[in-house]
Amino acid sequence: MEIRHLSYQDIDFQKWDACISNSSQSLIYARSVCLNHLCTSWEALVYNDYETVMPLCGKIKWNIAYLFQPAFIAQLGVFGKQSTDPDMVKAFVDKALMHYRYIQIPLNFDNPMPTAWAKNMVFRNNFVLPLHNDYETIAKQFSNSHKRNIKRAGHFFLNYEKENNFSTIIKMFSNLYSNRKLIYDKHD
Repeated sequence: MEIRHLSYQDIDFQKWDACISNSSQSLIYARSVCLNHLCTSWEALVYNDYETVMPLCGKIKWNIAYLFQPAFIAQLGVFGKQSTDPDMVKAFVDKALMHYRYIQIPLNFDNPMPTAWAKNMVFRNNFVLPLHNDYETIAKQFSNSHKRNIKRAGHFFLNYEKENNFSTIIKMFSNLYSNRKLIYDKHD
């Protein structure tokens, strides 16, 4: 299997985003627009013609290259047609280790963890709430303390609005965190 390592300028963003959109994970975090704004210098691992991909948000410190999890990006990992195959996920991680000495990233919710990795990995739970049922059905499964917290939050008149305007989110991020070094450059 041939997995290619691509530098930023060699990535075909149209094919990249098509792969992410068609993936069973299809997370916003892996789309090029999100990566371009939250990780100023990212690279990619690509299998065949963008059938399966993995974003690499890397940095170099003391001459050691490593992968890290950028702020506000909850999950990355392997995306695409074979992203649920343990051998494929392992092949991508092994390929990443050829370019980065350390990797500290959470793989996405659909990437399987080969048992052989257990001694080298820290496992953390990631709870995914399926939202295909109506609210009342989902709310019946909440704990009593969670129900109390929701009731308390109701006093603040918070509203959820669906929005696809990423520039608003990016402006809010910049305003809140511009004085902190949260957006990394690989060569700083």
